Amino acid sequence: MITKENLKDLLQILGFKPASQSQPHILVKNFKNTSTQQETSLKVDFKNEKIDYLPLDENFKEGEYPSKEKPSTGFIIHHKRTCNFSDNENFVCLLCVDALLSKGYESRHIIIEPAMKVGHGDTKYGDILVLNKGFENLILIENKTYGNEFDKEWSKTEKNGGQLFSYYAVNKVPFLCLLAFDFDESLKKIFYKSHIITMSDNQEHLQALNQDLKENEQKRGFDSLENRNARDYFEVWSESYSQSYTTKGLLPIIDDEAYIKSLEELGINNYILIQKTDS
Repeated sequence: MITKENLKDLLQILGFKPASQSQPHILVKNFKNTSTQQETSLKVDFKNEKIDYLPLDENFKEGEYPSKEKPSTGFIIHHKRTCNFSDNENFVCLLCVDALLSKGYESRHIIIEPAMKVGHGDTKYGDILVLNKGFENLILIENKTYGNEFDKEWSKTEKNGGQLFSYYAVNKVPFLCLLAFDFDESLKKIFYKSHIITMSDNQEHLQALNQDLKENEQKRGFDSLENRNARDYFEVWSESYSQSYTTKGLLPIIDDEAYIKSLEELGINNYILIQKTDS
């Protein structure tokens, strides 16, 4: 498990450096996007137990999202609960953002703790929402600590949709991802685990599935107008797609230019081949 006790060793492996000789307690990693030349920094302050994602676009308040007409210029953070050392899941969030930036994503396409309105005026917060280059939703990532917490949440996902489907019901995205990172201190190696669900329909699969079924037995797709809530979308995933998902994502297969092109090919075109037992 990643904790504040081993976090410094882990970040140094990832290329984080002391901010200065007078501030050895602050580790920084800088990124420069090759196409936009935008500079981005991740800053971890061990003295004050604080995590900074820079640049931060504060023009977008809680629940506000960018668009092509109103683009963001840096990270959007709807809730700063993950910007400290209070929970080990916050370190998973940090590593996920580091991995996304390393793969070529830009800070302006990353929203940390996106706020989503649910029934009765309540607000739920996801962990990370990644946007495509047109500022449209791309993938919603739920971070968990490696091991028991990840397994427990995935068990809930298989049982009733868990957090991911409750978020999806109010904020549609092409992909849902449950993600965890781990650090082996003795081997000095970082491991990750991800389960990715494609929320876009495979029409060929649906046609083959329904061709011999009566009209009242036809299986729905995610785009069906009959879907109203998280339970409905969970039923589609379960009954139409046999709870298919892939573990062969998220981070290794995204190249600098594609912005999920590889994942779309894996998830949509080959949905039938991605089985529940995939490992």
